[in-house]
Amino acid sequence: MVIDMVKLLTVLISFSILQAGKTTLSLIDDAYREGRISKSQWLEYQKLAVVEPDRLPKDFKGEPEPCGTQIILNYLRERGQILAARPSLSGPEQTIGTTHFKIHYTLTGGDATSTNYANNVANYFEYSWSIEVDSLGWDAPPPDNGAGGDDRYDIYIINLSYGVLGYTSPEGSGPDPNQEDRISYIAVDNNIGSTSLLRNTCAHEFNHACQFSYSGSEDAWWMENCATWMENVVYDNDNEYIDYLVYSNPNPLNNPRYGISTTDDLYEYAGAIWPMFLSEFYGSVDVPRQMWERMGSHIGGYTLYDIDYILSNNYGSDLATALKNYALWRYFTGSRADAYHFEEASLWPTAHLLRYHNNYPASGDQGNYPLHSRGGTAYVDFNPGSGLLMVNFDGQDYYPSSWAALLVGYRDGGPSDVLEMTLDATHANGSDSLDFDGYDHITLIPVVQRWNIYSTNLGFSYTADVTHGDITLYPNPLEVYNTDQGEFFVRNDGNGPLNVTNIYTAQASWIVDINPTSFQVPPGDSQSVIFSMDTTGLDTINYGWIIVESDDPDEPSLILQVILHLTPNQYVCGDMNGDGLITIDDISYFGSYLYLEGPPPVSMWAADVNGDGSVSMGDLIYLANFLFFNGPSPNCPPQTSEN
Repeated sequence: MVIDMVKLLTVLISFSILQAGKTTLSLIDDAYREGRISKSQWLEYQKLAVVEPDRLPKDFKGEPEPCGTQIILNYLRERGQILAARPSLSGPEQTIGTTHFKIHYTLTGGDATSTNYANNVANYFEYSWSIEVDSLGWDAPPPDNGAGGDDRYDIYIINLSYGVLGYTSPEGSGPDPNQEDRISYIAVDNNIGSTSLLRNTCAHEFNHACQFSYSGSEDAWWMENCATWMENVVYDNDNEYIDYLVYSNPNPLNNPRYGISTTDDLYEYAGAIWPMFLSEFYGSVDVPRQMWERMGSHIGGYTLYDIDYILSNNYGSDLATALKNYALWRYFTGSRADAYHFEEASLWPTAHLLRYHNNYPASGDQGNYPLHSRGGTAYVDFNPGSGLLMVNFDGQDYYPSSWAALLVGYRDGGPSDVLEMTLDATHANGSDSLDFDGYDHITLIPVVQRWNIYSTNLGFSYTADVTHGDITLYPNPLEVYNTDQGEFFVRNDGNGPLNVTNIYTAQASWIVDINPTSFQVPPGDSQSVIFSMDTTGLDTINYGWIIVESDDPDEPSLILQVILHLTPNQYVCGDMNGDGLITIDDISYFGSYLYLEGPPPVSMWAADVNGDGSVSMGDLIYLANFLFFNGPSPNCPPQTSEN
């Protein structure tokens, strides 16, 4: 067989790395959207892209589309007829029969391939059947009443050239009266040069055949999401789907503002991470299949409603909740991947950041990237400040409960914390806060969770400021006179709440019973703190310190100085030990102070019993003479402000 090197290089370059060029289908769609071709021409060119790509005008010969199934569905739904009859091969037909498949190929002409290639195709389809049908329980494609020679499923290997790598074409209705099932066949390009790309194409197209065993009426984006996801389920180590996340534009990571039903360019293939999310978030690979089962029995093509139905009835959730969390999970990709979200997210690009802020206050809006409904989102990072970040969010008035807004306390490697902001249901505005403490940064994630109405131009705005308490103690120093109780105040001069976490004394055992020792002070308010003092044995002037600890990032620990003044009438002249009596104990106490480095008298005024203005041995003799020899009474000096 002569290998078509031009086509081989086209396939390898386009779909091993999905280079920047547009696909054939994208070029046709762009021309239709821009009014350069009519709807009739649009359908005809799509048809040519699948069945006769060489007849396309040169302006529409782009990169191959991964799958032509949605083209066939467009044609069927618009014109009510099958796009084309089953392929006729360019040379004598060869067949390979397997347990479930019949492979049709030729060795001559434009459709020529090799027997080895055909055998590989047969093996890849059989393996796909073993995973998708035998292991995962998807419906097997219905028999075709011998259309390809018998009731085994027919695979045609043909030249698809510039058009597509493969397609699955629905035909007549299937045999199940309770489902919208359809008979189908598959065509695969005759010269896909990459082994990985070929077997993933087989897994992809076979999933379409299984989808048609349920329904032929579902949205094309969902069909391609699931078929591309299934590639990774069947051939987990190939990771062909990742190229769509790297090179296609738009995709769910580089354009997170788009909704799940987007079909621009190759978005629906990159959207494989939507059913991947459903299976991982809800903990079962069966979730997408269960949705297809519901779609098959719910006649008429209600794709989104059936997704919501399964989430509500099988998982106690709903589609709005899933979309909100899908937006959250996409943030944790690439350099932000962790062990708590997508299993393979570390292999992906990092989701696009709308903007980031380093200085506060900060504000912003959607800019040139308005969000779409059905899961459109954006990511705004707030880099570390100190204290509490207060965020105000306002989503465009749309329909009630259309918006959600999440604040993520991001930790590199996780786990991160998530706070859902409380929004007004009608006007989608609200405020909430998260403390920077313990996080690498904080992220705002707005998401449009409304799914039953499609919109593409939804705006939002936000403001953010770092808020924290600013502690002041007053009066400081605190001077108290002749009392056993003191009071001071903790004032919050900041723009956020102040949390006092502890109050205790330092080198002041006479300060006791502080109350309260922990509390919160709103901005602009003050809190009274009461403490008691044990004045027993204190001097006329006493110094102590109270430590106040709080979450003020600038002053986490403040010292309040307490000065206690006690006038002499608090003491008894001659009472050295402060017990209120004049006895021999005072002689011993005072003697110990004078000669044995014992503790000082509780009051130097009370110790000056001879009134000479000093404390000395003369006072000891004077006091002994009073107690034992009927000498004069203690005669401390007159009370003045100085003493």
